[in-house]
Order: sequence, then structure tokens, then C-alpha cells
Amino acid sequence: MAQDRQPGDPIAAISTPAGEGAIALVRISGANATAVAEKVFRGKEKPSQFAPRVQHVGEIVDETGRFVDQAMLSVHRAPASYTGEDLVETGRVRVNSPSAPFSTVKWISSRPKQSSI
Repeated sequence: MAQDRQPGDPIAAISTPAGEGAIALVRISGANATAVAEKVFRGKEKPSQFAPRVQHVGEIVDETGRFVDQAMLSVHRAPASYTGEDLVETGRVRVNSPSAPFSTVKWISSRPKQSSI
């Protein structure tokens, strides 16, 4: 864990067990969670325009804009979220494959290098 993390700084974590499964969730929580999501999610709308708790299908991209995976994303705004902070929840659409654990790690690693997560 980073020693310089301040309260409200965004954090990202894989929220489901390792291995193959029906779903793989990644949560981004903190004051800039939606801004971070806008850098890695491409869909019909920007995450900042999403109604709370509504799933949207799109793509996760890396810092160069290259496709990483297909995903669903929802925004949960503070204080009505699991963490009490702004929260973005992303669920991978395809996870029943031998490469699922690697893909989820690659997916969470696609966050912009300049962000604080």
C-alpha cells in the first residue's frame, strides 16, 4: 500500500476471488473515481453522465487507447455507495477462460500512469 495516500484519493481493487468465474469486478473508489473511469472506459456515454447504479456496456482501454477488454460499468455517487465515497464498479463480460486471472490483472493495470491509483 502506498504510504502517501490521503483520505479521498482514488484506489482500485479487484473485488472478486482469483480464478475462473462468471464475473470479475473491479472497484475504483475515491473523489476522482469517475474521472479515472473516463480515462479507461469507452462507451456510448461518459461515466460522468451515467445515472447512478445503471450498468453500461463498453470497452476498457489502456493509456494508449488500445482495447483491453469488454466490460460493464456503473457509477455510485457518494454518500450512497458501498464505500461512502464516489465509487465506480466495473464487471468484465468474458471471464470463463484460462486467461481470466491474467486478463483481470492486465485490466486493472490499464489505469492511466499519471493517476493516483
